[in-house]
Amino acid sequence: MRFKSAAIIAALALLTLANAHARVQTGQQEQKEEKVIDDFVTTRGVIFEVPSKSAAKPKPGTRRRTSTSVAKAKPSGGVKQGSGVTAGSSDVAAQKAQPAGDVAEPSAGFVEEGVQIIKAGTLPPLALGYSIYMRDEATGGLLPAPASKSYRAGDAIVMVLEPNSDGYLYVFNAENGKNPVMIYPDVRLHDGANEVRAHVRETYPDDPELPFKFDDAPANEHLYVVVSREPLAGVPTGEALKKFCGKNDEDCEWRPTPAQWARIAAAALDRRVVEARSTLARADTQPVMPVMLQRGIRVKKDAPKPMTVRVSDSPGAKMLVTKIELLHK
Repeated sequence: MRFKSAAIIAALALLTLANAHARVQTGQQEQKEEKVIDDFVTTRGVIFEVPSKSAAKPKPGTRRRTSTSVAKAKPSGGVKQGSGVTAGSSDVAAQKAQPAGDVAEPSAGFVEEGVQIIKAGTLPPLALGYSIYMRDEATGGLLPAPASKSYRAGDAIVMVLEPNSDGYLYVFNAENGKNPVMIYPDVRLHDGANEVRAHVRETYPDDPELPFKFDDAPANEHLYVVVSREPLAGVPTGEALKKFCGKNDEDCEWRPTPAQWARIAAAALDRRVVEARSTLARADTQPVMPVMLQRGIRVKKDAPKPMTVRVSDSPGAKMLVTKIELLHK
């Protein structure tokens, strides 16, 4: 009996030690992830001036407001089948009716107040910060949704995207991992333009007051958010997208070729990309107070941190692909 008791005590001691070691490792990992997010935030309000001008940038001057995407809707006003995240045609019309709300971009000899210019040998690694918010039925406000959240019919979400570099934004939707379709840029929004600026907040959809709602068809929605320093070859935007859609802009769907999609899907699995999630993104609880979102504005350093940040570990990378899974039950 003494031998058995001693064995049990030893086993319990080993289990306690293992649990303590696991907690230490978890704490160290969380600290590493928080540092990645903090480093991302430190580049807010900074313009990196590099001698090389090979990286394509949006032209200076005034640009149209851009969004991340808009779901396709039938002209009749019904919800298009085959997409779990949808918006009615009235939502699209409301977005069309919004004022242009142009944002003045920095031009030669002009720097926004409070923006710091840093001369650097190279641009910082490409990164994207994003957060997902869900509409609270009781208050109508937006509450942060943890990464493990699963959605049901009627749930409404808004996604906030914050790239750390000037460039171009694309969003593809691949329902249940197949049949990818480009949902941003959209010819119905700002003539299909898709330029973005460093640390200027973009929202999905364009108007946070018109969140996307999940329909009655359960599916796994896979959103592929592409941030690129240069336009993607062969992907139509602007005038090219308008020409592709013609008069069918209400139901226009551009789909990548198998070769194009293979490159995008493979980039989403790049092992050189570091992903960090904040404590809030890992939590199962949500703050009581809803947040207010404004898009098209430069994010300040003291603004809330993104719940998830992905950073390319390759300084020369010109494209970063983030795969976001929205489980729709």
